[in-house]
Amino acid sequence: MGKYVQAEVLDAFSALAELADLAEAHPEQSEQSNDPEPSKKRHKSSSIADASEAPSTCDHHSADKADGPGTSASHMASLMSESQSLSDELERQCQQWSQQLQQQQASWSLRCDNILKQGGVKVSELDSATAESEQYLWGDNNTASVKAIAAQLLDAKAWVARVYAFTKNKPTLEALKPISQREPAPCSMPAFTKLREAFQQAEAWLVRAAEPLADKPTELKVLETLCSEASRSDL
Repeated sequence: MGKYVQAEVLDAFSALAELADLAEAHPEQSEQSNDPEPSKKRHKSSSIADASEAPSTCDHHSADKADGPGTSASHMASLMSESQSLSDELERQCQQWSQQLQQQQASWSLRCDNILKQGGVKVSELDSATAESEQYLWGDNNTASVKAIAAQLLDAKAWVARVYAFTKNKPTLEALKPISQREPAPCSMPAFTKLREAFQQAEAWLVRAAEPLADKPTELKVLETLCSEASRSDL
C-alpha cells in the first residue's frame, strides 16, 4: 500500500512541474493580460495616410483582443486552478501516506516486541523484522523508540552469528556461557540446541571431576575416565 501511495505522490509532483514549466514558457501572455494599453497606443500612433486601412486594422485589433490577452488570461486562470487542485490532492495523499506509515510502524513494533520477549522465532523472521526497521528510521515517526527496537534486533542477530561461528570452531566454556544462558533464546536453531547441550554436559563434568581431583593422590583409573569423558566433549 505504501508503494502505491508513493507512486501517486510522484505523479502529482510531475504534474505540478509540467504546469510550472508551461507558465514559465509563456510569461508574455500573463503580462499582456494585465496591460491593455499597448493596443490603444498602437491605434493612436497610426498616421492619416493609413486611414484607408483603419477598418482592417481595427478588425485585426479586435481579433487580438478576442484571441490574445483575453484567451491567455483565461488559460492561465485555468492552469492556476488545476495547479491548486493538484496541490490539494498531493497534500491529501501525503497525509494518507503518513497515516499508513504510522499504522505499519505500530504493527511492526508490536511484532518486534513479541519476537524479543518470547524468542524462539525463525532466523528468517528476525532478519525480516530487522530489515523492515530501515523504513521507520527517518522523519518524526517515533524514531527514538524505533532505534531502541532496531538495536535489540541487531543484538539478537549478533547472537545468531556467534552461534553459527561456535558450531564451526570449538568455543571455550567462558565464551559459550553467555550464549547458552541467554533467556529467552532469540531464535530456535538446531545449532544452538547442540551448543547448549554441550555446555550443560561440560558443567556437569566439572562437578563430577571436582571431588576426585580434590583427593590427592588421585587414582589413575579415575583420571583416565575423566580424560576420556572430556575428549568426547564438543568444547
